[in-house]
Amino acid sequence: MCMRYINPNSRRGIVNKLSDYILSQIDKSKTTRLQVTDFKTFYVVNGNTNSDKILDLSVIKESFYKENKEVLTSLGVKQINLIDIIEYKEPIGQLDHYFDLYNSERPLYHQHTINQVRSGLESHYKQSHLNSINYTNRLELEFDYPYNYTNLDTYNTTEFMSVSSEFPYGYCLNMGRLELFYSEYVCNHLFASLATDRMEFMITKQKNDDEDLIISVNSISIYSKEKIKSLILDVFDFNLGKFQSMFLEDYNLTTEIETQLSSKPWLIKDRSSDIVLF
Repeated sequence: MCMRYINPNSRRGIVNKLSDYILSQIDKSKTTRLQVTDFKTFYVVNGNTNSDKILDLSVIKESFYKENKEVLTSLGVKQINLIDIIEYKEPIGQLDHYFDLYNSERPLYHQHTINQVRSGLESHYKQSHLNSINYTNRLELEFDYPYNYTNLDTYNTTEFMSVSSEFPYGYCLNMGRLELFYSEYVCNHLFASLATDRMEFMITKQKNDDEDLIISVNSISIYSKEKIKSLILDVFDFNLGKFQSMFLEDYNLTTEIETQLSSKPWLIKDRSSDIVLF
C-alpha cells in the first residue's frame, strides 16, 4: 500500500478528517473501521464496529462543521447532509497488511512528494482544489475539478464525482493503524544499513512453527530477503502493546490529517546500535 499526501483543505482532506473525528467518538478499546464518502450534496458514513453504543451523528456532524467551518465554506459546503449506514455489534476479522515505505523524512511518503508539499504546491493550486500529491515513478496530482496541466513528467487525475476517506483514516489502532506505525518505526532504522530507498513490508499477527512472526520484506539491497527478515526479528520484538504505550498513549489521531509531515514520536532510532549485518 502506497500512501499519498492528502491536502487537508480539500474534499479528500475533509472526508478523511471527518472519518477520524467520528472514530474518536467510539471507545478506543473497540475495533472499528469507517469510511466517509462525499457525493457533493451529501456524505455517506459506512463501516462497522464491535461497539454497541449507537452514535448520534446529527450532533457529531454539527460539532465537526463548527470546528472546520472555514475550510468547508471555502469548498462550498454550507451544511453537512449525512447518511449513516454504520453497522454496530459486528465482529471484525484481522487482516495481513502490506506497506510501501521510503527513505525519507516521513517513511510513509516518498521524499519527492514531501519536497512538493514543502515547495508550496498546495497553495499554488488552491483555486483548482488539489486533493492529493503522490510520487511513484513520476509526480501524480489529483484535482477536484478538471485542470489542464501540461507537464509531461506529471500525471494528473480528476475526482469530480465522489471522494472517499482511505486507510489509515477512520481505522482504529487495532485495525492496521498500529501495524502501519510500527512498520514505519522498524523500517526507519534500516534504510541506511541496507543502502536502499524503498522497502515493501508485510506484517501479520500470525506465527510460524518456530514461533516467529510471519513477516515479509522486499527491497533492492545487497542483502538477501531472509537475512533482512532474520535481522528484523532479532532486533525488534513486535510487541505492539508496548509500542502503543510508549509512543501513542497521548497521541491524538484526529490531528493526523493536519500533521502528515510533522515529526512523529515513533520515528526515532533507539535500536540502531543493535543492527549489525555481515
